[in-house]
Amino acid sequence: MEKKVRNGMLMCDLYVKDIDMLIDLHGPCHYLQGTNTPIDSAMYVDRIYKKYHKHYIAVHFEKISMHTDMDEESQNKCRAVMKDLIDTELRKK
Repeated sequence: MEKKVRNGMLMCDLYVKDIDMLIDLHGPCHYLQGTNTPIDSAMYVDRIYKKYHKHYIAVHFEKISMHTDMDEESQNKCRAVMKDLIDTELRKK
């Protein structure tokens, strides 16, 4: 589920207030065309989020798919990827 959260002028896909965690799904517009190289504005937003929030996860669009018409097995795989990313981030701090 996507939830847009405004942080001043910035928007993030999901914010978990209880643990101050932002999760941002980095789609193709976050990268130079046809590459995995982040554009300057995406790197700037990442730095801001990391500076002002306890936890921040940027998820590359190829790592997880958020299609609503996915079969149950694919949905479970996406959930497992997100759980692993969140658990890893929480262990860092």
